[in-house]
Amino acid sequence: RPENVIVATARSVNHSKARSLAGRGVAVWSLPGGVPGRVSLRKLMKRLALEEVTSLIVEGGAETLGGFFRANLVDRVAVFTAPRILGGAQAPGGVGGPGFPLRQARRITEVECEALGYDWLITGRMERRSTSRP
Repeated sequence: RPENVIVATARSVNHSKARSLAGRGVAVWSLPGGVPGRVSLRKLMKRLALEEVTSLIVEGGAETLGGFFRANLVDRVAVFTAPRILGGAQAPGGVGGPGFPLRQARRITEVECEALGYDWLITGRMERRSTSRP
């Protein structure tokens, strides 16, 4: 039985997948946003604050992760990568959305790398921006 697991979804709590998760002990929150099919991050943060949740692990696709980065809600990152070359003009990246120009890209500090079989886990903290910077 999952303990302290919350799934935030834009779907109704009456949706079959939501009911299935709830039946297994997962807390399911329905938080539709302004974009159809997307969770409102503002509503999510308010709900987490009301529940006194102070730490959050986000497992999502590129668009979900991109939303958290664009909203400046990321403090720490953990990236699993494999030693394989992928790419091409149409290849999806790990973080979706419009991206960030190099000048606005935040650095990752306190970087650690750990081999896990043939793959790598790279972790670090997001550099805090000074409010006095242009």
